[in-house]
Amino acid sequence: MKYFASIEEHVDAQPTATGWHLVGQNRVTASIHGGGKYAWPLNTEMVIERVAGKWQIMSAVVTTY
Repeated sequence: MKYFASIEEHVDAQPTATGWHLVGQNRVTASIHGGGKYAWPLNTEMVIERVAGKWQIMSAVVTTY
């Protein structure tokens, strides 16, 4: 995948008992496997926790919306 641009449309961060739950929505312009250049509405959902004093992404799921 080759990225050309990304426009942030929405971000929500909610604290959890062990860290943060983040949801971000971006409109990403990209081409996949040399194909055409298209805008993709992507939703990213992440769980972030502090492990041994450092913040780490524990899971990340990206889907279209």
